[in-house]
Amino acid sequence: MFKYLHVHAVLLVVSFIIVNTLSLVQAAETAPRTLVYALPNSNLNPMSTYQVRLLQAALNHSGEHFVLKPAAEAMVQSRALKEITDTSQIDLFWSMTSEAREKILRPIRIPIDKGVLGWRLLLVKEQGHISPNWQRITAFRMVQGHDWPDTEILRKAGFKVDTSADFNSLFNMIEKGRADAMPRSVNEIQGELATIANKLNVEPGIMLYYPAAQYFFVAKHDDKLALALECGLKQIIQNGVFDQLFNEEYGDILQQLQQEQRRIIKLDNPLLPKGTPLHQTELWQPLPSNVDDNTHAYLERP
Repeated sequence: MFKYLHVHAVLLVVSFIIVNTLSLVQAAETAPRTLVYALPNSNLNPMSTYQVRLLQAALNHSGEHFVLKPAAEAMVQSRALKEITDTSQIDLFWSMTSEAREKILRPIRIPIDKGVLGWRLLLVKEQGHISPNWQRITAFRMVQGHDWPDTEILRKAGFKVDTSADFNSLFNMIEKGRADAMPRSVNEIQGELATIANKLNVEPGIMLYYPAAQYFFVAKHDDKLALALECGLKQIIQNGVFDQLFNEEYGDILQQLQQEQRRIIKLDNPLLPKGTPLHQTELWQPLPSNVDDNTHAYLERP
């Protein structure tokens, strides 16, 4: 009898352990995964940043459960990308794509900016000093981040480009006359003119353009997150949420560009990966319609 009770007690304990283990496993599987994302500079408010709002919307429509969390500190692009590949402290980041970046990270090949990251207006100290003659514009000294793909794109096109790892110092270089202009995308410049670049101006009549895409990037091995992001982005494109967020953020500046007469100087982008979906025209914002093809100037690589 005692032996029977002992065996029964052991079976109960084993059953209890198995049930609890299964419960813990099930809870772990159903608990939302926390995703840590990097912010490119400390001037951004994570909750109001377009990319974060778009990311949240995509994840909400992905069919998976995630909780978003910003990294403890802002970091330059090269560090953010390194954190994803080397330390796994960061789960994802958004950035302009390049062949080098797509070799080490997994891009979600849906341009979250519709390509307007390659529409570049010139921040200057005083208007009217940058020549609209595209053959002479490369004589002016530009300034960019030291690890931005834009830096190499501009240099390949023949521009003189100074760089800095300190984001805020880039604007100071223009303000103090150490460089002539700082090309900034139309989806960045409005917020900067109201804050960090409030002592600078936009050069009228000129816009640089090169094909570019801003993607969400994840680790090469993170299949589940990559598929969730791709699924979610496609879903919000289909249901109109993507366009709604995009127009809320950039509608004013795009409408303003439609009303302005600017000479578009087209540059080659030698860093653009072959897999960029340029043929999917529905993913890209058309250039302003008030600019005719015969006003486009082209700067090819020397």
